[in-house]
Parts: sequence; C-alpha cells; structure tokens
Amino acid sequence: RRVRTLVNFRFFRTVMSRLEEEDQRRLDRLLDVESVGQRSDFNFLKEPPKSATLTHMHDLQVRFSWLLTMGDVERLLEGISNAKVKHFAAEARALDASEIREFAAPKRYTLLLAMLERARVTARDNLVDTFIKRIGAMHNRGKEALTQLQEKHRAKTEQLISVLSEVLDTAQSIGDDDAALGRQVKDLLATRGGANTLRDDCEAISAYSGKNYLPLLWKFYKSHRSELFRMARSLTIRSTTQDQSLMIALDFILENESRRSELMMANLDLSFASELWERTVFVRQGKEWAINRRHLEVCVFTYLANELKSGDLCVHGSETYADYRDQLLSWTECEPMV
Repeated sequence: RRVRTLVNFRFFRTVMSRLEEEDQRRLDRLLDVESVGQRSDFNFLKEPPKSATLTHMHDLQVRFSWLLTMGDVERLLEGISNAKVKHFAAEARALDASEIREFAAPKRYTLLLAMLERARVTARDNLVDTFIKRIGAMHNRGKEALTQLQEKHRAKTEQLISVLSEVLDTAQSIGDDDAALGRQVKDLLATRGGANTLRDDCEAISAYSGKNYLPLLWKFYKSHRSELFRMARSLTIRSTTQDQSLMIALDFILENESRRSELMMANLDLSFASELWERTVFVRQGKEWAINRRHLEVCVFTYLANELKSGDLCVHGSETYADYRDQLLSWTECEPMV
C-alpha cells in the first residue's frame, strides 16, 4: 500500500509539472456548477451511451467534439500506463464533483485527465458502434424496400404475362398472314395501355426482379449523410493491411463532399467492393465509365463499417477498434516466458 501510494504521488507530481495555468482553469471548470439544480460538466462525462439512433449519433458527435477541446490530454498523461489511467478514471467516476474538489490539486487534475482520456476512448468506440449499427439498419431497410417493390410489381408481372399469352394466341389463330398479325398485335397492345407503358413496366420489373437492393439505399442514407461525413473527418481511421484502396476511396468522397452532380468522371479503384457494388456504382457514358457519386458514398461507408468490424481498419485512440497489433505483447516481454 505504501509503495502504491508513493508511485501514485509520483504520477500526480509529474502531471502537475506539465500543466499550464490555462490547463488548470479548463479542468477546474469541469467541476463548476453555475446555478442551483444544474449539473457540472464532470457529471456530463459520466453519462452512459444511448441507443444507436441518428439523433443519438449526433449527440455522440457533439460530445466527442467537446472532449477534443479539452487540451492535449495524451501528452499530459504520457508515461502513465493504460491500466493506471483506467484505475484513476474509475476512481474519479465513483466520486461526485464536490468530493473531487476536496483533493489536492495534483491528484485532482490527474484524476480528471484520466477520466477525460477514458471518455475520449469510449466516445470513439461508441461512435463506431453506432455507425456500424446505422449502416446495418440501412441495409435492412433496403432489403425490405426491395421486397415491397417486388410485391407491388407482382400484379404488373401477371398483367404482362397475360399480354404475352394473348399475343401468342393471336399469332396461332391468324397463321401466316403477317400483316393481319401486326394489326392485331398493335390493337392488342393499344388496349393494354400502349407499347411505351408496357415497356416501362418491363423495365421496372427487370430493375427489381433480382436481389440487388443496393440502388435503393440512397433514400435511407441521405438523412445520415452529414453525420457520417462528420464522423469520418473527426476519427483517425487507418488500414491494418497493405491494401489502401478503401482509404483512397474514402479520401475521394471526403474531397467531393460538396459536389452536387450525380455523375463524376474519375479513375477510382473499387477492388475492395463486390461485383454487384461495382455494377451499381459505375455507369456507362458513351465510350467511358462514370461514377454515380451517391451510390459510391453508400458503398464506401458500407465497406468502412465491414472492415472496422473485421479489424482490417482501425481507429487511432479507440480501444474496441484499435490496431490489434499495438495490443500484442512485444518480443522482449514474450521471450522470458518462452
């Protein structure tokens, strides 16, 4: 117990020596309560994450942006192990603002900094969790929309089959008189709405006859667009593999966030995406291929969520989505055990 106390006080003094006056004032403001009945920012730090809705994703982003304004916490806690930071943060979380204020300045500031650091780590994890869940919900809604469209077009399919059946019956009854067959078929198509209407019905059914719901995702994505771009800019996302194609595509959509034209001419590698996604994103424009900007954004964020889950991408300063290689023991630590 005595050794632990000595070690902790050494940490407290080290942190205190690094603090500027502005840092101290910023930390003291966390414990201030401006009026009766109001809560301090210290209590705001202890609030648990909420459900993964779009509104709560916005609140998380606001919380994370505020946490980033609290100074260079990582530098101030440099040299203190992650386990020790967690311990100090847990101690602070168990107390209220009035109890923290009673501590001597070195301990008070160290506990507050540890809590801020853990709050940033947790905020990053919660942001990515919410992002992944929102993308998953988006795809589920796309699949449901495709099912509804297929159900809606079922009557049209039956109608088109009946038209084809009547055309075949007419061809059999008339025989070899091509002119009479042409007139009969033309009259038949006119009574069923005309050739243009029937062709539009065929195109609509053809578009949604398979399992490709990807073109339908935009209408569910567009309400999330600003929050997803904000999240991508606020987090430091890196690839844990040599394949950088997804990160290049992410940089591309971030650079073109303000573009409003639906089609863009660009040479972009989508090797990270499936063939179905490539057919959805690329559009033939004469002899060249254009990129559908809307579908590209949905594609990139979809694979961003997938690769964050698989560990092919990591988030700097996160815990759940950190680079797993940094969490492995070094050979210096392993060798004696071997």
